[in-house]
Amino acid sequence: MNFKQFFVYTDNGKSTDFTLQDYDYVLKQSENGNFQEDFYYIVFLRKLLFDIDILELDDFLAYQYDLNDHPSKFIKILDRKVVPQIKTFMDKAALNLMGGFGGKTKQLVDGFEQTVEGLVIRHEFSLSLMFHQVAVKKLKYDFEKRLELVQEFVKSYERTLNRDYRLVWTGKSSHLTFILKHLSDLDYIEMPRDKNDDINNTSFCRQIKNVFITKGKYNIETQRRYASQGDDKYKKLHENFKSNGFEIPSKLGLG
Repeated sequence: MNFKQFFVYTDNGKSTDFTLQDYDYVLKQSENGNFQEDFYYIVFLRKLLFDIDILELDDFLAYQYDLNDHPSKFIKILDRKVVPQIKTFMDKAALNLMGGFGGKTKQLVDGFEQTVEGLVIRHEFSLSLMFHQVAVKKLKYDFEKRLELVQEFVKSYERTLNRDYRLVWTGKSSHLTFILKHLSDLDYIEMPRDKNDDINNTSFCRQIKNVFITKGKYNIETQRRYASQGDDKYKKLHENFKSNGFEIPSKLGLG
């Protein structure tokens, strides 16, 4: 299975804290080379288990889920692939002093090589190296906690994918976001806040996505603009609602 479509990348090809790097540019510089089918799954594993600080692991998973075109598949990958793999890392971690892939290879860019069979590889993205690093860095207890966090994430998000636990919104997603934001402005809804106690519109939209089923894709990055009063999208929609008589009274005046 080609896993690339099930993860989130940055548009410019360079990874950020919570995105993966798209390495397809390496293939263009190879001689008709290809990655192994699970290459991007291994890229994700390395980011999840070795690169992301454990204090940010929840945020990383939430970001990958929120912007994912296949959120249900992403949860299944975590549950059926990642969880067993972490357990295997902990159970079978072993030193590997051989290094490299063996055999003749052609050097490409950014540490990639191409084998005579046409496979494009990089030592960093190999399970054998990961087993070695778990052993030599004594990461078993760190992995135990990461495993616990991944399992908690899967459990919490599995429910959001179940229609029995969610409300169905039949209007536009932007209207849903705007109306709920307007309710929060009138103190009917308490907005989530970040560590600096500032209103967190991204977290707000994530909660909306988890509660409601919408007709089209509910894109967090797009919808947060309809929750931001200074954004042009919010201002335009606000005027549209206002011109059509939309008004919600303050709760203080309702008795």
